[in-house]
Amino acid sequence: MENEFDEIMKQHSDAELIEILNSEPGDYKDSAMESARREFKCRNLSAQQVKEINEGIEQQKQEEEAALNAPADKPSKLFAFIFPRVWELFLSDGSTRDRELSMYTIYGFIFYICAFALWFVLRSYFHWSF
Repeated sequence: MENEFDEIMKQHSDAELIEILNSEPGDYKDSAMESARREFKCRNLSAQQVKEINEGIEQQKQEEEAALNAPADKPSKLFAFIFPRVWELFLSDGSTRDRELSMYTIYGFIFYICAFALWFVLRSYFHWSF
């Protein structure tokens, strides 16, 4: 009994297929899950192969998590401070790097507001006309 997902599942790698099978309920349609189960059985992977694939998937997830928690480098922080961009505040994906760059963007805005206020006060006090 074939469905629309059989050909798609045949194109997936073993790791992708296992990820689909280990996904949360509701992430995929029931017919897609059934196709994935059938394709997994057809591939006849050994327990050792499945174990190695699962270890690789887990390592990849740990690397992605580490990348999300990596701090921003100093040139990026300096750039965000000198050239504050409003969209930096709204496009953050919640990673440590994005939070740091958002903070330096805010610091840059505060710096420019204070610098402008200081210039305005000094201009008024000394009667500068530019």
